[in-house]
Amino acid sequence: MKYSIREAKIKDTSFYCFAIKNGHFILIVNPEHPFYKKLYSSLTDDSNPNVKELRCQLDLMLLAAARAEAMIAKKVDAETVEKFRHSWSNILATFFK
Repeated sequence: MKYSIREAKIKDTSFYCFAIKNGHFILIVNPEHPFYKKLYSSLTDDSNPNVKELRCQLDLMLLAAARAEAMIAKKVDAETVEKFRHSWSNILATFFK
């Protein structure tokens, strides 16, 4: 499977969401989210190799979380995990305001 990370405004308050299209797993991060504005975007702009490595590790962690969510087969379980992601994103936003 091919993976990529894109930035796009998300219709809800989540920090990220995902899509799978033709065997391509796309993690979408929300540039409107406070975590993105306060921390995530600054990791992209920094040329320090240690910062770049940190960003890479953070991206892999987010991809792993989204991929695990995508593997949930039962609709009721997937809805529960999606609600958890929304709650987690809202709490994360509160901490980064």
